[in-house]
Amino acid sequence: MKRVALGLVVLLLGVLPTARAEDEAPRAVPRPPGYSGRDWSVQRDWERKLLECADDPAYLRAVHDAVCERPHPAGTAQDAWMIERLAALFHDIGIEPERHEIWPYLPRFVSASLTLVDGEERVALPVRELPEGESEADFDAYYKEVLPGWNAYSGSGDVTAEVVYANYGTREDFAKLAELGVSCDGKIVVARYGKNYRGYKAKFAEAAGAAGLIMYTDPADSGWGRGLSWPEGGYAAPSSIQRGSIKTLPYAGDPLTPGRPATKDAARVDPATLALPKIPVQCVGWIAAQPILERMRGQDVPAGWQGGLPFRYRVTQGDAPFRVRLQVEQERRIAKTANVLGVVKGSRYPEQLVIVGCHFDAWTFGAGDPHAGTIVLYALAKALAQEARRGNAPGRTIVFANWGAEEMGIIGSTEWCEANAERLDEHGVMYLNLDMAAMGTTFRCSADPMLYDVVVQATKSVAQDPAAPAQSVFDAWTADTDGKPRFGVLGGGSDHVGLYLHAGVPSVSLGAGGSKGVSYHSAHDNLRWYRQVVGDDYAGARMLTRVAAVLLARMAGYGVLPYSPDNVLREGADRLEALAARAPSTSTRLGLLATVEKMKAARLRLGAVDALRAGVPVHGLDVATGTEAARLLIRAARAWLSPAGLPERPWYRNVYAGTDPFSGYASWSWPAVRLGIELGDAAMVDAADDVIREALDDFTRPLIQMQALVDARK
Repeated sequence: MKRVALGLVVLLLGVLPTARAEDEAPRAVPRPPGYSGRDWSVQRDWERKLLECADDPAYLRAVHDAVCERPHPAGTAQDAWMIERLAALFHDIGIEPERHEIWPYLPRFVSASLTLVDGEERVALPVRELPEGESEADFDAYYKEVLPGWNAYSGSGDVTAEVVYANYGTREDFAKLAELGVSCDGKIVVARYGKNYRGYKAKFAEAAGAAGLIMYTDPADSGWGRGLSWPEGGYAAPSSIQRGSIKTLPYAGDPLTPGRPATKDAARVDPATLALPKIPVQCVGWIAAQPILERMRGQDVPAGWQGGLPFRYRVTQGDAPFRVRLQVEQERRIAKTANVLGVVKGSRYPEQLVIVGCHFDAWTFGAGDPHAGTIVLYALAKALAQEARRGNAPGRTIVFANWGAEEMGIIGSTEWCEANAERLDEHGVMYLNLDMAAMGTTFRCSADPMLYDVVVQATKSVAQDPAAPAQSVFDAWTADTDGKPRFGVLGGGSDHVGLYLHAGVPSVSLGAGGSKGVSYHSAHDNLRWYRQVVGDDYAGARMLTRVAAVLLARMAGYGVLPYSPDNVLREGADRLEALAARAPSTSTRLGLLATVEKMKAARLRLGAVDALRAGVPVHGLDVATGTEAARLLIRAARAWLSPAGLPERPWYRNVYAGTDPFSGYASWSWPAVRLGIELGDAAMVDAADDVIREALDDFTRPLIQMQALVDARK
């Protein structure tokens, strides 16, 4: 990579390149609304140049090498090293890096051990990965900086107790234990990973009276039950450990500064008042869990609780005399970290922000999580920066963000949102999340319905494989769904949480999967695993980079924002109607159905957006009209934010979409309605329905106002 001296880079503002008379849009690429023939030729010429620069497997590989050299958990010395490396990568491609420093309340690993006590026998069970296909010397040299398995924010303690097996440790699993008459009081609970966010396993175990928790990777879920184990295949090896945070506070970000930025001198709440875990929690591989589970001689497991180890699982240990000793020591303190950002300034609407992000902290090397997304982010940044220097700047400003401390509880991105709340509220156009993005070649997407159309257009505009251009990404994506794209609903677990569920910025998460393996949060999440299992040709990363480049070109272009309000109402009505069928009372059900009908009626009134996009050529759109159109569309997008927030979780303000408060990762549509239904609380559902109706009015009002813009141009 050619180094560009810091401070000498000037991002030139410009316009889209002038179309040549012979340029015509390729027939295979559909022309989106709002582009005349000439405008479309100009746009496609710009997109082709972006794709030529961005689709660079050598650069993807070089960035991957740079960011996966050593482990870098948040708050460590390696974290500080990574911040400087990411800044240098921006510098190398001609973008002046920005460091947004934060001081969150972070945990630090001190020590951990797990011991099986069986009579006079003491068996030390491994709490770190063991050599798999390499010599002891090579293993020690390569993994010397990898910490043992640990769960951030675990309580510290030294506990010796009997054990109880709790399946996946879900809310339903603990309810089943209670139904079976199995007490967890004073016991160490053993639960396998899967089904819910690990923090809820700890929360439910502590609420059930457990003295400690052991979480392990079961071979049925992530190991040889799914395919060949590492290093022969890509699935978990016996000693593979899934590390991870267990913070379950009712807000994302820094635990001590909810709703405000975690600056160095910020006012902070007393840590003693927070519901952070108090019991010791330890993660292990099944090589450590097996000696415990196979000794159990108590009550048989219910249906569905049997895992993949070669013996019958038991809920209790019965008369088996062994005990387990669990020792965990962690320190919690305020520590410095940062977000690392690079900005390509827009030339027409510079105040409007398109944000592209991926976190950079990793439990170990992070080749998959997160840096299968980091490589895409930098490929995009390189292409946009290069075109900007050539005079082809985007119309809107693009912010490329490496978020810090995501693994500790979505901290860096949340703190940036809280520090830029007003700016985001007025000018945030889209957030594109790339966390762990390129893990195969099977395209997937979760998005706010406002962005469905522009994503579909982008996937239709690029080939799944450049060597076989007849099949677009859209064709491959919808091959098994009769040409109908399937979008996921954005829930928890990554950096869209702050931008979408708190700030209300329409968000999209792009990804590609399908590789036969799992290295999630383990020491095996390294370049050797990635290139052997996902592929060293970077085909998935190249495909995602092409799609994302076109998506950014359309979102940050010169025309009217390509939002899809009709999809918001269509999806919203369908999802609310499905919830109404589960309403706790007839009157509540009828109220929800009345709101559904109101949404359907609103759809008939909202032709203004499509009319403006289709009827006003890009180069015929003056800045004042484009700015006003964006203001109205952004206000519509923010309509789903409730000032009071969700019931019991006021930090989460998006009433249209949210996280499942009982599992953490899963997504809920109309989360306040859903919570009331889950709790059987008709009054809560009715109150949520009232909020939705008010939000619907706020959503339609600015869109109807856009009709005046259309009429003014006739």
